[in-house]
Amino acid sequence: MIKKTLPNKVAAVTIIFWITKIISTAMGESVSDFLSQTFNPYLVVISTIIVTASLIGIQIFSQKYHIWLYWGAVGLIAIFGTMLADSIHIALGIPYEISALGFAILLIVNFSIWYGIEGTLSVHEITTRRRELFYWLTILFTFGLGTALGDYTSHVLNWGTLNSGFFFLILFAIPIIWRVFSKKAEILTFWSAYVMTRPLGASFADWGSYGLYGHNPEGVGFFLLTIFLILLIALSAKSFLGIKRNETVTSQ
Repeated sequence: MIKKTLPNKVAAVTIIFWITKIISTAMGESVSDFLSQTFNPYLVVISTIIVTASLIGIQIFSQKYHIWLYWGAVGLIAIFGTMLADSIHIALGIPYEISALGFAILLIVNFSIWYGIEGTLSVHEITTRRRELFYWLTILFTFGLGTALGDYTSHVLNWGTLNSGFFFLILFAIPIIWRVFSKKAEILTFWSAYVMTRPLGASFADWGSYGLYGHNPEGVGFFLLTIFLILLIALSAKSFLGIKRNETVTSQ
Protein backbone atom coordinates (compact mmCIF):
# COMPACT_ATOMS: atom_id res chain seq x y z
CA MET A 1 0.00 0.00 0.00
CA ILE A 2 1.29 3.45 -0.92
CA LYS A 3 2.35 5.56 2.04
CA LYS A 4 1.95 9.29 2.10
CA THR A 5 2.72 12.08 4.51
CA LEU A 6 -0.03 14.58 5.33
CA PRO A 7 0.07 17.75 7.47
CA ASN A 8 -1.90 18.09 10.68
CA LYS A 9 -4.43 20.83 9.95
CA VAL A 10 -5.94 21.33 13.41
CA ALA A 11 -4.82 24.04 15.80
CA ALA A 12 -1.96 23.41 18.21
CA VAL A 13 -3.15 23.02 21.80
CA THR A 14 -1.86 26.02 23.74
CA ILE A 15 -3.25 28.46 26.29
CA ILE A 16 -4.39 30.68 23.42
CA PHE A 17 -6.13 27.66 21.88
CA TRP A 18 -8.31 27.26 24.97
CA ILE A 19 -9.02 30.99 25.22
CA THR A 20 -10.00 31.14 21.56
CA LYS A 21 -12.12 28.00 21.87
CA ILE A 22 -14.11 29.34 24.84
CA ILE A 23 -14.64 32.70 23.14
CA SER A 24 -15.73 30.98 19.91
CA THR A 25 -18.35 28.96 21.80
CA ALA A 26 -19.68 32.14 23.40
CA MET A 27 -19.82 33.76 19.98
CA GLY A 28 -21.63 30.72 18.57
CA GLU A 29 -24.29 30.94 21.27
CA SER A 30 -24.82 34.66 20.71
CA VAL A 31 -24.88 34.38 16.91
CA SER A 32 -27.38 31.51 17.04
CA ASP A 33 -29.71 33.40 19.38
CA PHE A 34 -29.40 36.61 17.39
CA LEU A 35 -30.13 34.96 14.03
CA SER A 36 -33.01 32.87 15.38
CA GLN A 37 -34.68 35.91 16.95
CA THR A 38 -34.08 38.24 14.01
CA PHE A 39 -34.72 36.10 10.91
CA ASN A 40 -36.86 33.15 9.85
CA PRO A 41 -35.50 30.28 12.01
CA TYR A 42 -36.04 27.62 9.33
CA LEU A 43 -34.18 29.64 6.71
CA VAL A 44 -31.42 30.36 9.23
CA VAL A 45 -30.95 26.65 10.06
CA ILE A 46 -30.87 25.59 6.40
CA SER A 47 -28.43 28.37 5.49
CA THR A 48 -26.20 27.51 8.45
CA ILE A 49 -26.10 23.83 7.46
CA ILE A 50 -25.04 24.70 3.89
CA VAL A 51 -22.36 27.21 4.92
CA THR A 52 -21.01 24.99 7.72
CA ALA A 53 -20.80 21.88 5.53
CA SER A 54 -19.12 23.87 2.76
CA LEU A 55 -16.46 25.37 5.02
CA ILE A 56 -15.69 22.05 6.70
CA GLY A 57 -15.36 20.48 3.25
CA ILE A 58 -12.87 23.17 2.26
CA GLN A 59 -11.01 22.62 5.54
CA ILE A 60 -10.79 18.85 5.04
CA PHE A 61 -9.57 19.11 1.46
CA SER A 62 -7.14 21.96 2.08
CA GLN A 63 -3.48 21.07 1.83
CA LYS A 64 -2.24 22.84 4.97
CA TYR A 65 -3.34 24.47 8.21
CA HIS A 66 -5.00 27.87 7.79
CA ILE A 67 -5.82 29.61 11.06
CA TRP A 68 -8.82 31.53 9.76
CA LEU A 69 -10.23 28.51 7.93
CA TYR A 70 -9.88 26.25 10.97
CA TRP A 71 -11.40 28.68 13.47
CA GLY A 72 -14.05 29.69 10.97
CA ALA A 73 -15.15 26.05 10.82
CA VAL A 74 -15.13 25.83 14.63
CA GLY A 75 -17.21 29.00 14.87
CA LEU A 76 -19.78 27.76 12.37
CA ILE A 77 -20.10 24.42 14.14
CA ALA A 78 -20.61 26.38 17.37
CA ILE A 79 -23.53 28.17 15.73
CA PHE A 80 -24.99 25.04 14.12
CA GLY A 81 -24.48 22.89 17.23
CA THR A 82 -26.45 25.43 19.27
CA MET A 83 -29.25 25.51 16.70
CA LEU A 84 -29.34 21.72 16.56
CA ALA A 85 -29.62 21.25 20.31
CA ASP A 86 -32.17 24.07 20.65
CA SER A 87 -34.27 22.70 17.78
CA ILE A 88 -34.38 19.25 19.34
CA HIS A 89 -35.77 20.75 22.53
CA ILE A 90 -38.03 23.49 21.13
CA ALA A 91 -39.34 21.88 17.93
CA LEU A 92 -39.48 18.25 19.08
CA GLY A 93 -40.13 18.86 22.77
CA ILE A 94 -37.32 16.52 23.87
CA PRO A 95 -36.04 17.36 27.39
CA TYR A 96 -32.51 18.72 27.70
CA GLU A 97 -31.36 15.74 29.77
CA ILE A 98 -32.53 13.31 27.08
CA SER A 99 -30.86 15.23 24.28
CA ALA A 100 -27.68 15.48 26.37
CA LEU A 101 -27.74 11.71 26.83
CA GLY A 102 -28.31 11.24 23.11
CA PHE A 103 -25.37 13.45 22.16
CA ALA A 104 -23.20 11.69 24.77
CA ILE A 105 -24.03 8.33 23.19
CA LEU A 106 -23.25 9.68 19.71
CA LEU A 107 -19.95 11.01 21.03
CA ILE A 108 -19.02 7.67 22.60
CA VAL A 109 -19.98 5.76 19.45
CA ASN A 110 -17.94 8.16 17.31
CA PHE A 111 -14.92 7.80 19.60
CA SER A 112 -15.27 4.01 19.57
CA ILE A 113 -15.40 3.79 15.77
CA TRP A 114 -12.61 6.35 15.40
CA TYR A 115 -10.33 4.46 17.80
CA GLY A 116 -11.32 1.06 16.38
CA ILE A 117 -10.34 2.10 12.85
CA GLU A 118 -7.42 4.44 13.50
CA GLY A 119 -6.03 3.20 16.84
CA THR A 120 -5.72 6.74 18.26
CA LEU A 121 -7.85 9.71 19.31
CA SER A 122 -4.94 12.12 19.54
CA VAL A 123 -5.38 15.57 18.01
CA HIS A 124 -1.66 15.49 17.23
CA GLU A 125 -2.29 12.73 14.69
CA ILE A 126 -5.11 14.12 12.55
CA THR A 127 -3.10 13.25 9.45
CA THR A 128 -5.65 11.71 7.08
CA ARG A 129 -8.95 12.99 5.73
CA ARG A 130 -10.73 10.11 7.45
CA ARG A 131 -9.30 11.08 10.81
CA GLU A 132 -10.20 14.70 10.15
CA LEU A 133 -13.79 13.68 9.37
CA PHE A 134 -13.94 11.84 12.72
CA TYR A 135 -12.46 14.92 14.36
CA TRP A 136 -15.12 17.29 13.00
CA LEU A 137 -17.93 14.87 13.85
CA THR A 138 -16.56 14.83 17.38
CA ILE A 139 -16.55 18.64 17.48
CA LEU A 140 -20.19 18.71 16.35
CA PHE A 141 -21.28 16.21 18.99
CA THR A 142 -19.40 18.05 21.74
CA PHE A 143 -21.21 21.26 20.83
CA GLY A 144 -24.59 19.52 20.89
CA LEU A 145 -23.80 17.84 24.20
CA GLY A 146 -22.44 21.01 25.76
CA THR A 147 -25.43 23.08 24.66
CA ALA A 148 -27.87 20.59 26.19
CA LEU A 149 -25.86 20.40 29.44
CA GLY A 150 -25.69 24.18 29.77
CA ASP A 151 -29.41 24.62 29.15
CA TYR A 152 -30.19 21.80 31.59
CA THR A 153 -28.29 23.37 34.48
CA SER A 154 -29.51 26.88 33.68
CA HIS A 155 -33.19 26.22 33.03
CA VAL A 156 -34.12 22.80 34.41
CA LEU A 157 -32.04 22.90 37.59
CA ASN A 158 -32.66 26.67 37.78
CA TRP A 159 -29.05 27.48 38.55
CA GLY A 160 -29.12 30.42 36.18
CA THR A 161 -26.57 31.22 33.49
CA LEU A 162 -23.96 32.81 35.73
CA ASN A 163 -23.88 29.99 38.30
CA SER A 164 -23.82 27.46 35.47
CA GLY A 165 -20.89 29.28 33.93
CA PHE A 166 -18.83 29.04 37.11
CA PHE A 167 -19.84 25.39 37.55
CA PHE A 168 -18.58 24.48 34.07
CA LEU A 169 -15.48 26.60 34.61
CA ILE A 170 -14.59 24.29 37.50
CA LEU A 171 -15.32 21.19 35.40
CA PHE A 172 -13.16 22.62 32.62
CA ALA A 173 -10.28 23.41 34.97
CA ILE A 174 -10.12 19.95 36.58
CA PRO A 175 -8.76 18.01 33.55
CA ILE A 176 -6.51 20.92 32.57
CA ILE A 177 -4.92 21.05 36.03
CA TRP A 178 -4.65 17.27 36.12
CA ARG A 179 -2.85 17.26 32.79
CA VAL A 180 -0.47 20.07 33.78
CA PHE A 181 0.66 18.45 37.02
CA SER A 182 0.41 14.73 36.24
CA LYS A 183 1.53 14.77 32.60
CA LYS A 184 -0.76 11.77 32.11
CA ALA A 185 -3.96 10.92 30.24
CA GLU A 186 -3.43 13.53 27.54
CA ILE A 187 -6.24 12.35 25.26
CA LEU A 188 -8.80 11.90 28.06
CA THR A 189 -8.06 15.25 29.68
CA PHE A 190 -8.10 17.08 26.33
CA TRP A 191 -11.50 15.82 25.23
CA SER A 192 -12.99 16.19 28.72
CA ALA A 193 -11.92 19.83 28.81
CA TYR A 194 -13.04 20.33 25.22
CA VAL A 195 -16.59 19.21 25.99
CA MET A 196 -16.76 21.62 28.94
CA THR A 197 -15.75 24.64 26.84
CA ARG A 198 -19.16 24.59 25.17
CA PRO A 199 -21.44 25.03 28.21
CA LEU A 200 -18.79 27.25 29.82
CA GLY A 201 -18.68 29.77 26.97
CA ALA A 202 -22.40 29.52 26.23
CA SER A 203 -23.45 30.08 29.85
CA PHE A 204 -21.44 33.27 30.15
CA ALA A 205 -22.66 34.38 26.70
CA ASP A 206 -26.28 33.91 27.75
CA TRP A 207 -25.61 35.73 30.99
CA GLY A 208 -24.12 38.62 29.07
CA SER A 209 -26.78 38.67 26.36
CA TYR A 210 -29.86 38.23 28.51
CA GLY A 211 -28.76 38.97 32.04
CA LEU A 212 -27.17 42.30 31.17
CA TYR A 213 -29.08 43.44 28.08
CA GLY A 214 -32.45 41.72 28.35
CA HIS A 215 -34.35 39.28 26.12
CA ASN A 216 -34.34 41.26 22.91
CA PRO A 217 -32.52 41.03 19.57
CA GLU A 218 -30.87 44.41 20.05
CA GLY A 219 -29.30 43.30 23.31
CA VAL A 220 -28.10 40.06 21.83
CA GLY A 221 -26.71 41.96 18.85
CA PHE A 222 -24.75 44.30 21.10
CA PHE A 223 -23.22 41.42 23.01
CA LEU A 224 -22.60 39.57 19.75
CA LEU A 225 -20.51 42.48 18.51
CA THR A 226 -18.52 42.47 21.75
CA ILE A 227 -17.83 38.75 21.53
CA PHE A 228 -16.91 39.04 17.86
CA LEU A 229 -14.35 41.73 18.57
CA ILE A 230 -12.84 39.73 21.41
CA LEU A 231 -12.63 36.70 19.15
CA LEU A 232 -10.83 38.74 16.52
CA ILE A 233 -8.35 39.90 19.15
CA ALA A 234 -7.73 36.32 20.29
CA LEU A 235 -7.28 35.08 16.72
CA SER A 236 -4.99 37.97 15.88
CA ALA A 237 -2.88 37.21 18.92
CA LYS A 238 -2.67 33.57 17.92
CA SER A 239 -1.70 34.51 14.39
CA PHE A 240 0.83 37.08 15.64
CA LEU A 241 2.51 34.50 17.83
CA GLY A 242 3.05 32.40 14.74
CA ILE A 243 1.87 29.15 16.25
CA LYS A 244 1.95 26.80 13.29
CA ARG A 245 1.06 23.23 12.56
CA ASN A 246 3.96 21.54 10.82
CA GLU A 247 3.92 18.04 12.22
CA THR A 248 3.72 15.33 9.59
CA VAL A 249 3.09 11.66 10.11
CA THR A 250 3.51 8.84 7.67
CA SER A 251 0.15 7.19 7.09
CA GLN A 252 -1.22 4.50 4.88
